[in-house]
Parts: sequence; structure tokens; C-alpha cells
Amino acid sequence: MYSIPNYVRYAHQLRSLLLTMLISFIVPVAMLGMSITGLTLSSHVPMVAAIAQETREYLLAFLNIFGSGCALQGTIVIGTTCSIAGGLFDVYNFYQGYHCQQKNYN
Repeated sequence: MYSIPNYVRYAHQLRSLLLTMLISFIVPVAMLGMSITGLTLSSHVPMVAAIAQETREYLLAFLNIFGSGCALQGTIVIGTTCSIAGGLFDVYNFYQGYHCQQKNYN
């Protein structure tokens, strides 16, 4: 009898895992990028310029801490960490679904 290889049997779960990890990486990186861009643009508005510049500097200092002195590396570290956490949640979902399915068969 022909047996289906494991990589074919679980292909939809691997696609889901990769998509979850990709989205979990992109969302925090995009949020940080939009925050920095928004603060930079609002620093040109006279009433909020000082607050926007100070907030942007604090955000860049925060990213420098995670990136060993480079804000871009800090953003990538935060995105990678969120990606791993999202992947772990997805793997936990697979695990719970498998055990629920096994319970229903028994």
C-alpha cells in the first residue's frame, strides 16, 4: 500500500506556520516604522514639534538598546522575537488540534 510522506501530510500546517511567522515579523516592524515616520512628520508641526522629537528620540534609544547601538538591528530583533512567539502559538494550536482530533476518534 502506498503511504503518504509526512511532508505532504503536514504541508498545510507548515504553510500556516510560515505565514504566521511572516505576519508576526512584519506587523511589529511596520508598526515601529510607522511610529518613527509619524513622529518625524509631526515634528514639523509647530505645536507638537518638541513632544514628537523627544518621543522619537526615546523610541530610537529604545531600539538602540535591542540592536547594540543600531536602531535597524533593534527593529529586526524585536520582529524576530515576535515571529518566534507567533510560531510557538501556532505550533501550540497544531498540538491542541491533534489531541482534540485523537480524543474524538477514541
